[in-house]
Amino acid sequence: MIYAIISCVDLAVPQEKKVHKSWLYSITGISGYQVVAQRIERHGRSREIRNAHVLARCGTLDAGELAFLLDKPPHVALAILGIILNATAALAACDTPPSRGRRRKTGMSDSTLVLTIASRRSRDEGLTCRGCAKTGVVPRKGETRRIRCHDFGRMRCYVEVEVRRMRCPKCGRLFKERLPFVTSPKARVTRAFEWLIVTERETASISDVARKLGVDWRTVKDAEKRVLEAEYRTVDLKGVARIGIDELYVFAGERKNRKYITVVRDLDTGRVLNVSRGKGEAALKEFAYRLRRQKAIKGIKCVCMDMSNAYFAWVAKNLDKDVLIVFDHFHVIMKMNEHVNNIRRLAMAQVNSDTRRRLAELAESDEDKEAVRRLMLNAKKKQDKAREYLKGNMRLLLMNAEDIAEHPKAQARLDRMLAKYADINAAYLLKEKLRSIYAHAKTKLEAAGLFRDWIAEARATKVDDLAAMAKTIEDHLTGILGFWEFRGASNASVEGFNNKIRWLIKQAYGYHDFRYFRLKVFDLPNLKPRSGDC
Repeated sequence: MIYAIISCVDLAVPQEKKVHKSWLYSITGISGYQVVAQRIERHGRSREIRNAHVLARCGTLDAGELAFLLDKPPHVALAILGIILNATAALAACDTPPSRGRRRKTGMSDSTLVLTIASRRSRDEGLTCRGCAKTGVVPRKGETRRIRCHDFGRMRCYVEVEVRRMRCPKCGRLFKERLPFVTSPKARVTRAFEWLIVTERETASISDVARKLGVDWRTVKDAEKRVLEAEYRTVDLKGVARIGIDELYVFAGERKNRKYITVVRDLDTGRVLNVSRGKGEAALKEFAYRLRRQKAIKGIKCVCMDMSNAYFAWVAKNLDKDVLIVFDHFHVIMKMNEHVNNIRRLAMAQVNSDTRRRLAELAESDEDKEAVRRLMLNAKKKQDKAREYLKGNMRLLLMNAEDIAEHPKAQARLDRMLAKYADINAAYLLKEKLRSIYAHAKTKLEAAGLFRDWIAEARATKVDDLAAMAKTIEDHLTGILGFWEFRGASNASVEGFNNKIRWLIKQAYGYHDFRYFRLKVFDLPNLKPRSGDC
């Protein structure tokens, strides 16, 4: 505030020689320019502020400013106070308060402050052609562009600057003058205002930020998009040792090969290294190119993934041969749960088949009609009972044993189902034994022996699904045992990050712009869910 008073003291300097310098940079973030004129617009009317080198301030003086005035002679202090009061009164006359019966949608004033700025140095210095980079460019008169900057008090603030047209006499190229305080030729907000938008976006939605700052929602999105593009234009891959690869079903309305996104993360730092559309080896083509370009292939020692042959082939093709592939234990147990659930469905299908066959036999029999009706009712009751066991208790088979033990009623229902169906009982016991291997095996050698015993036991049951699971584990045993070589290496953090991506999609009601969505996923580790979004 003292600076504003000092500026008032210098009113005696001619207007054409005195301009805003540090004030312009402090308010708008624009350097290298000066204010040559300023006006206030309200309800279609414009009022010029004659003293262009000082913008009147409002409010009372603080202790520091009072001390400054007390150090001055009385006539100087009175002169300064008079100048401040006159300028404040001029602004107050231009910005009258609204009537009592009128409701405001925002807390902003109807007045708009417009600053006309010009470059401090000669604008013809250092002009070069964008095409041939030669000097001698001929400037021509251009258009006046209005650009939004930080608000001044309760007034919207804009700067107006002339953007000249340029012509190179050597190559004939035509182009427009670049403004150093905007991020792109089409931007209508300053760099500093873009950072304000991005800061507000950390705690509010796009529509809320647009309403608060008085801009269009597209302006908020484009500003955030430009800042994120500048930040994540290049992702440093050097020093990455362990990566996790996983795909996520996102776009339900897209073509088959575009419904998924593939995310690669650094398991040590949690950074997002790559986001690409699709899944499988084709989705990681760009990531492999960036690994080769940054010479980061040799640094990768471990890759965590699901048991997908496509990702396995990509690692074998693009990474070193000594890279350890770890098949995440979460996907191993999930695969086993799929087989357990399939066995349950087959058991229910067998009950339905037996019931239909029994009803057909009874319908063709020559027994007493009343006896046939009772037998049919008994057959349907058995079918309903089996449906209650198998369909009503579907989730019990997928729950962990220690979780079911906390609920006696659920444990009793599970015990009745396992006692009645031998194949389901064998599958459930093998599922729990598979979990116990991950929980209790201490070394890779111990885990290898336990897995071989499990494979033999699964094949001995003569159940097709269990035999298929045994073959899957046998074929991927090297990658499964990698869990013990890199102790604790898993895609658990990647799976948790997938839930965060779903939250991101939910709070935005979907994304139509994949480029913007990709940047938001890169920035997702830095975001925290807001209380109202969950």
